[in-house]
Amino acid sequence: MNYSHFVGLDVGKKTFDASLMPLEEKELAHGMFDNTPEGICGLLAWISSHGLRLSKTLFCAENMGSYVIDLSMGSITHGFDLALVCPLAIKKSIGLQRGKNDRIDAKRIAGYAVLHHRKLKLYQIPDMNLTLLRSWMIIRDNLVKEKVSILKLQETLYNTAKLTDFLST
Repeated sequence: MNYSHFVGLDVGKKTFDASLMPLEEKELAHGMFDNTPEGICGLLAWISSHGLRLSKTLFCAENMGSYVIDLSMGSITHGFDLALVCPLAIKKSIGLQRGKNDRIDAKRIAGYAVLHHRKLKLYQIPDMNLTLLRSWMIIRDNLVKEKVSILKLQETLYNTAKLTDFLST
């Protein structure tokens, strides 16, 4: 696809920052939106207010797990192209950088999208069974960690009781 503009999204739990950039890698605008379906509609209205078409705009964000769910569903619902990229890939491509805030991160993500847009894979909704399997695996992993934690706590209590019994005699 031939994109004329790119939107870098630095997604957080409650909000996300957006940086709008053309192929020349110069930031045209910055916006901040709620990380909700209404915030995504606000993002799309913001893009339209700059006279841009969604079909010529690529949205790019770091894949932050559950924080990008609304954004992912919005891309399917509203029909815009979204690339979710591994945060480490973006960090490695940028190199050592000073300064860190959401606005700068959004700008760096947009710059990454400009440079790598031909190689980026667009988000596609995963298979329902695969999504359920991933959820169950996450729950299982957390339960295993809890079990290990409880066993270690029991061992600590047992050893403490042994020590106090020894000291009391």
